[in-house]
Amino acid sequence: MSLRTFLCQPRVLIQIGLTALVLANLSMRFLHTGPNFSEDAKDGLTGFFYGVAIAAMLVGITRKNRQARS
Repeated sequence: MSLRTFLCQPRVLIQIGLTALVLANLSMRFLHTGPNFSEDAKDGLTGFFYGVAIAAMLVGITRKNRQARS
């Protein structure tokens, strides 16, 4: 099985989305701003993880529904 085939499975996409959601929540809790890591960088990283979570879960749910109809 190729990596592309593996990543197109709905279950895998939903798991990636849930993992990104956990990482986003943990980044809000445990990343501290300092001289080398600004508040903007923290917000950007958290927003990136939330965006990946939303996109992966939406695509996974959509593909799961398409498979159920077929």
